[in-house]
Amino acid sequence: MKYLALITFILLICYQTEVSSQPCLPEGISFSTQTEIDNFQTNHPNCTEIEGDVTINGDDITNLNGLNVLTSIGEYLLIFSNGALISLTGLDNVTSIGGDLWIHCNDVLTNLSGLDDLESIGGELWIYYNNVLPNLSGLDSLESIGGDLWIYYNDVLTSLSGLDTLDSIAGGLEIADNPALTSLIGLYNVTSIEGYLRIINNASLTSLTGLDNINAGSINHLRICNNNSLATCAVQSICDYLVSPSGSVNIYNNTPGCNNPHEIANACGFTLSCLPYGNYYFNSQTEIDDFQTNYPDCTELEGVIRIYGSGITNLNGLSVVTSIGEDLVIVYNDTLDNLTGLDNVTYIGGSLVIMYNDTLTSLTGLDNVTTIAGYLGIEDNAALTSLTGLENVTYIAGSLRIQNNAALTSLTGLDNMTSIMGDLWIRNNATLTSLSGLDNVTSIGVELRIGYNTALTSLTGLDNVTSIGGYLEIWSNDALTSLTALDNVTSIAGALRIQYNAVLTSLAGLDNINSGSINDLYMIGNSSLSTCEVKSVCDYLASPNGIISIYNNATGCNNQAEVEEACETVTIDEVHLTENLLIYPNPLANSATISYKLMEPGKVTLTIYNYLGQQMETLVNQYQQIGKHQVIWNAEGLTSGIYFFRLQAGQEIATRKILVIH
Repeated sequence: MKYLALITFILLICYQTEVSSQPCLPEGISFSTQTEIDNFQTNHPNCTEIEGDVTINGDDITNLNGLNVLTSIGEYLLIFSNGALISLTGLDNVTSIGGDLWIHCNDVLTNLSGLDDLESIGGELWIYYNNVLPNLSGLDSLESIGGDLWIYYNDVLTSLSGLDTLDSIAGGLEIADNPALTSLIGLYNVTSIEGYLRIINNASLTSLTGLDNINAGSINHLRICNNNSLATCAVQSICDYLVSPSGSVNIYNNTPGCNNPHEIANACGFTLSCLPYGNYYFNSQTEIDDFQTNYPDCTELEGVIRIYGSGITNLNGLSVVTSIGEDLVIVYNDTLDNLTGLDNVTYIGGSLVIMYNDTLTSLTGLDNVTTIAGYLGIEDNAALTSLTGLENVTYIAGSLRIQNNAALTSLTGLDNMTSIMGDLWIRNNATLTSLSGLDNVTSIGVELRIGYNTALTSLTGLDNVTSIGGYLEIWSNDALTSLTALDNVTSIAGALRIQYNAVLTSLAGLDNINSGSINDLYMIGNSSLSTCEVKSVCDYLASPNGIISIYNNATGCNNQAEVEEACETVTIDEVHLTENLLIYPNPLANSATISYKLMEPGKVTLTIYNYLGQQMETLVNQYQQIGKHQVIWNAEGLTSGIYFFRLQAGQEIATRKILVIH
């Protein structure tokens, strides 16, 4: 009997344990006050395994003790912006998190104690902006992370101790912007990641020791840059990756020994030729001069070339380079006046970016480049006067952006370019007077933006452009007097914006744009603009596709009503209105009935004209008797817009406007 009682007691305990430990809250739960945490077990009895998300975010939350019954969280755990929380005690029994764990912006959090039993995170682990967190103690049982590990912007973090049991990261690893971090030794047991490895902008970090045991084959991108104290990088994982990289290599702006792939390879005991997928960063004249020595027989570069640094005066050391697989970026060079040295480059597989070069006066050196497979950006080069050097570029796969070049007077150098697949932006070039140089461009793939060019008087140079694949914006060009160079543009694909051009008097030049290709119309703040009744604008006002915003122009264009009134009077000179000419329906989609009454017999002509006054069709041309007459007009196949009917009976002439809307 005692034996049976004992068995019954044990079963009762097991039953009670099973009943008191159960999944709950599939929709998740958010805590924003200490009271909500303290009352959790009362409000959710027997809730130990939360199936959904958990968010902890509240200024008065000081402890998490009310959550001490939790053993798992099915989705993410987000702990952020808790201004009074100093530790995570209360989460001590949580062993797994199914989604991400984000711990950020907790201003007084000094340790991660409370997560001591956490073994796995199914998603990402992000630890950032915790201003007084010195290490990661509290994560000492963590073995695996199912996504990325990001640790950044933790001001006093000195080490990664606490991650010592971590062995696998199923995503990328980024350690960035931790100014006090001196060591990565806490990562010593990590053997694999599945993505990028980025060590960026950690000012006190001196060594990559701690990354030694990562399998180089699990890294698909390596970036080590802007670590101002980093001098020891020749750890096994990095050496192995440089021998056979499976992705890009970005190593620059550290201290000597870690300043580029060549230095690290030397420390690893081998010499690099070209880097497969490699990027090359030059921030001194010495690095450019030594390029052919450091990378013998390296002529076709697969990655990015970035040239930036005080004291670079020439690029002659790069004279063996014939092609660049990705971007060529030339920025922040304060002593470089031309690009001689790049003379043998014919192909750029990415973008060409030339920015913030204070003494650059010429693009000579790019004379043999024929293909730019990305965008071309020429911006903020204070001394650049022309684009001579780009004569052989015929095609840009991306955008062309020419901006903030204070001395640029001409676009000569772009003369052979025929198409731009992306945007064309020409803005804030103070001495640019015309767009000559773009004369062979016939199409712009996306938007055309011309603005803040204070000396630009006309758009001459765009005369052969027929289509614009985005919006057209002419904005704040103080000397611009004419848009007539746009006469051949027949379609855009977005807004038409003519704004704040102080001396522009007329919209002549926009006449041939199909109004159906305009989404929105803005004519604002053009203080001299008085003539707006061009066909594209009138047709759009007759059948708008979107916004109409017209104000603060000169009389005649000062508001929508003024422009519409002008649109009604510009085409047919002989207008003697009579009540005898009636049209129904108006507007029409397909056909309309035109009726009229003759008071005396005579020769009658009924003719249709388009907005430009061009005769489209004659419906009646015969002698007719007194009385009512009608005719059906079929408008199928015509574009939407304004048309006119002109009825002449003897000496009397009448016209009517009709709108076709398909």
